[in-house]
Amino acid sequence: MSRQIRMKFTYVGTRWIGGPAWPPFNGVMEASDEEAAKLVNQGNAVYLEDEPEATEPGFAPLKKWVEDYDPALDPDNYKEEAPELTEYQADEEEDFGPKRPPTYALKPEWVKYAVAKGEDPDVAERMTKADLVSKYGASL
Repeated sequence: MSRQIRMKFTYVGTRWIGGPAWPPFNGVMEASDEEAAKLVNQGNAVYLEDEPEATEPGFAPLKKWVEDYDPALDPDNYKEEAPELTEYQADEEEDFGPKRPPTYALKPEWVKYAVAKGEDPDVAERMTKADLVSKYGASL
């Protein structure tokens, strides 16, 4: 005897050597009772007769029917809001200061960065770009 199941994941390849290909995500397949029970118990499929009626013809969104569905783990869940920061977390945010310019940036950007890091503006202006990069950035 066989049962129809709906796949919850996409598998690549065939079900057995020389056998049929796996159906795509949300695809329906016919499987023996043993194979169907194995896939359902592993959480890889659901029995077709256990599903409620689809809301749209030909489409059955699994995430509304799986009892242990976690929206935080669903990559297609665009409506899930990011958790709000608590006051403690918001106070703990650190300011890492200005971002270091890339090595190929022009000298005025490096002067601005050096001054932000505490260098005297006059001294930074007299330094060469190579000196600024050497002191405040990566090697040339």
